[in-house]
Amino acid sequence: PLHLASFHGEADCVRLLLERGADVNARYNDEQSRSWTPLHITSHKGDTKSTRVLLDHGAGVNVHDAEGRTPLHLASMSAHVECARALVCHGADVDACDEDGAAPLHFLFRYRSWNAEYADVLLDHGANLNACTREGETPLRLAVEYAKTESVLFLLQRNAAVNQCDETFTSPLHQAAWHGRDRVVEALLNSGADPDAR
Repeated sequence: PLHLASFHGEADCVRLLLERGADVNARYNDEQSRSWTPLHITSHKGDTKSTRVLLDHGAGVNVHDAEGRTPLHLASMSAHVECARALVCHGADVDACDEDGAAPLHFLFRYRSWNAEYADVLLDHGANLNACTREGETPLRLAVEYAKTESVLFLLQRNAAVNQCDETFTSPLHQAAWHGRDRVVEALLNSGADPDAR
């Protein structure tokens, strides 16, 4: 019942179930939500009211699902700013890694959900701007590939490492050139990217 109330955004039902002893960290398994807690569900849906109710009742803010994702990872998929604020105020680890080594900041770009306000929430709470996934992808590398030019400029203004390569020795400049993104190529070069990187 708690997972259903969380899924449908019924914050009053969530509160009532918790007050009557429902397990705030109960796991649910199906094809999409592998081992999700109610907090994973509300964070993914962007239901700030239910998220706050769950947090106020002791929901595990850094609980990982079967793929290593925390509720903050799921909020990052769609840039749910207010959910992210609630999660980090309750101690969410902004650099928690999933099974691929991706942190919430990586998800913000990987899922094409760019939002400067959301990125600021993560960075203001200490997110590593140059964190690498297991394949060596940085937020800048993902922004160049998947996101908008504004997101690349945002990261460059915050001094993201412009010459950091992934495991295939591909730098953000390689990626921008490959995709023909001339504004991004120019911005990377102006920020010190190596035009002869190999």
